[in-house]
Amino acid sequence: MGRALILLCCLALAACSSVKPSYYTLGAPNLSSVESEHPAITSLGVARIRLPSLLDRQGMVLRKDKFSVEVSEQAQWAGVLRDEVNESLVSGLQAALPSARVQVAPWELEQTPQYYLAVSILEFDGAPQADARLRGSWQLLQGRSNQLIKAGTMNFQRPVAGATLRDVVLVQNELIGDLIRQVLAALP
Repeated sequence: MGRALILLCCLALAACSSVKPSYYTLGAPNLSSVESEHPAITSLGVARIRLPSLLDRQGMVLRKDKFSVEVSEQAQWAGVLRDEVNESLVSGLQAALPSARVQVAPWELEQTPQYYLAVSILEFDGAPQADARLRGSWQLLQGRSNQLIKAGTMNFQRPVAGATLRDVVLVQNELIGDLIRQVLAALP
C-alpha cells in the first residue's frame, strides 16, 4: 500500500511538471494606415531597448490589477524580450521608411546612422479580456553628435478582446505600432 501511494505521488508530480510552456514572439506591426514621407531620412538606428528587471525575463508579465502582476512560467517569450521589441521596431520602421537603412545597435563607426532612437520601457504587459499597456519614453538623437532632436513619452493602452495569451501578444504588437507611429510623426 505504501509503495503504491509513493508511486502514485511520483506520477502525479511528473504529470504536473510535464506541462510544456507556450512560446510567443512579436512581429512587424501592421502600419498600413501610416503615410510616411521622409525622403531626407537616409538611415535610422534603434539603440538597445531599456527594460526594468520585472520585464527582463523569459516569462510573460500578465497584469492582474493596478498593483499586481503575475510572471507566467507557462507563457514565455520565444527570445529575449528586449531583442523581440528591437526587431519589431526595426521591422516596422523599415516598412514605413523603405528608402532608409534601418538598423539595430551596435553599429560600426562608419555605419553610424543619421538618427537613432533610444527607447526605455517601464511597462509592457496585459491580460486576456482586459487591457494591454506600453508605457515609457523615447528619444530621437542625431547619429554622430548624439544631440537630442526630439523626446516623447508613451502611454499606450488597448483592449484585449480575446481570451488567449496569443490575443494579448497581438495587441502588444499593435502597441509597438503605436510607438512607431509616434516616432514617425516626430521625424524631421
